[in-house]
Amino acid sequence: MAPFLGRFAPNKVVKCFLPMSVALAVMNKSSQKLKMGFRLGIYTKEEVIDWVVVEIDQSDEPSEKLLDLSFATTKGVHDIYSALCDLDGSPEEDDVLIEVLTDLEDQVIDNIEFCRDLAIKLYSYYIDKNYEVDQRLTEIGYFDDGYDLALRGIGETIDEWHTRFKRFLNELKNC
Repeated sequence: MAPFLGRFAPNKVVKCFLPMSVALAVMNKSSQKLKMGFRLGIYTKEEVIDWVVVEIDQSDEPSEKLLDLSFATTKGVHDIYSALCDLDGSPEEDDVLIEVLTDLEDQVIDNIEFCRDLAIKLYSYYIDKNYEVDQRLTEIGYFDDGYDLALRGIGETIDEWHTRFKRFLNELKNC
């Protein structure tokens, strides 16, 4: 049996014991979520460090890529993201994005500045996916422009766009 983390946040670590094949799949999914969440600004450098420390502590022989990520945490965000990509070489998937977005807490979603920044990063993801995303995510191509136009006083207000963005995030939670 192998242990794994149930959450990334400090003081919220849950140890569970699963068969090794299941634990590896969960760890892989966790690294995918960590990579996606870090890209979107949802997970912080400190949360990456906490995750790495626990992963190294749980491993008898940490992989070279995990150690590289550990060293990258002493550098900038681009180095950390590159190391996260190296650790989890799989392409970013829409289902992981949906999972990360549904994990957002309401007090975070209520923050207009955070959501405006998230909308910009979601649009970047949308472009990286060549505008081909899961049907539940197609609206991510609009929120960046909506917030931008609202800030310029064109069309709907910033509060109206924020309400639309929060509704989108809440609908993802209910899927």
